[in-house]
Amino acid sequence: MSPGSFSERLRSFWPRRGGGAAAVPAVPPVDEIDFWRDPDPDGPSGILLSDRIRFYVERVNLIHPFQEADLRPASYTLHVGSEYLISQPGKLLEGSLEEEGKVEIPPNGLIYIRFLEEVNIPCYLIARFNLRVKQVYRGLLLGTGPQVDPGFRGHLGCPIHNFTDEDKVLKYGDPIATIDFAKTTPFGEGSFRGLNDAEWRRLPFADFRRGTKAVVGLAGHRCLIFREERDRPIKEYLPNAESVKSSVLALQSQLDRMDRQLSRFRNLAVVGGFALLLAAGSIVFDAYRDVKNDITKLTESLAKLQGAKSAIGILPQSVRPPSSAAPSTGGSQPTPPTIKPSTPPSTKAVPGGSPEQPGPRGP
Repeated sequence: MSPGSFSERLRSFWPRRGGGAAAVPAVPPVDEIDFWRDPDPDGPSGILLSDRIRFYVERVNLIHPFQEADLRPASYTLHVGSEYLISQPGKLLEGSLEEEGKVEIPPNGLIYIRFLEEVNIPCYLIARFNLRVKQVYRGLLLGTGPQVDPGFRGHLGCPIHNFTDEDKVLKYGDPIATIDFAKTTPFGEGSFRGLNDAEWRRLPFADFRRGTKAVVGLAGHRCLIFREERDRPIKEYLPNAESVKSSVLALQSQLDRMDRQLSRFRNLAVVGGFALLLAAGSIVFDAYRDVKNDITKLTESLAKLQGAKSAIGILPQSVRPPSSAAPSTGGSQPTPPTIKPSTPPSTKAVPGGSPEQPGPRGP
């Protein structure tokens, strides 16, 4: 539901005040007894569904002003009201959204607002409220929804924290929170059990509310109810009306200072790292050059050995060094070179059977 549609319903449903903003109608009269005696005594304890919320709206003005469009299955939507207070270090800024229309919550800032709707909690109900999910997604934070005690009557308010680093806008009539209700255990069993209507109407309700007369419950124990003054100015809820500084804002300032220091350290680390890389690169280059020279020398030596081996392979057999014979059982003796015998001259047969001996020939 948009804020505009809520404002339009305000103007159309309620009369205007002097031609200005729509006036909230007066609270309809109800029977005071219904605040103390549950008009639905047989209803079980637990969260109220929409039908019972509507029932108690009619009987005790549970929510005022009430509009059907804001009723949910088990809750009701509350809207931003007029009064607000922004807490900044050393000062408080108060204002009226009914007159100003909107307000900006500073980054990591706190704002105290009062809801538009009045709630009247009878003595046998409690209520809880929390921010709508949409507002949480915007970066606003209320925290755990506080409990509203039995007997509270008036306009609820709460502090809201802007958890982001940018301004957030709230407008008069913005849907801001949801409230749900739960029925308690029986109230005032010792004081009220078995009373008829005439006896109920003679009870000193004003004394009960002031606390000058006790409401007796189970086993004679006293039942306590909310007795504080209604609709006090928001400033009075602050300790000694002092400003409240967001601890997150202080933490953010500390983080900013740390970030600046880290930036300086980071720059020094980059320079030091670059110098270290240059030194390491120089060492690696020198080592690479030495290894390359050693490889070159080794390659040249291998080439020379290979050339010598090739030269030995092409020598004639006669000039090759003798090969070593296998050792004998008597000891190792060198094998003498083999002498090839020369071929004898051929003989020629002569008469008489004697071969002709070679001899010198004449000319």
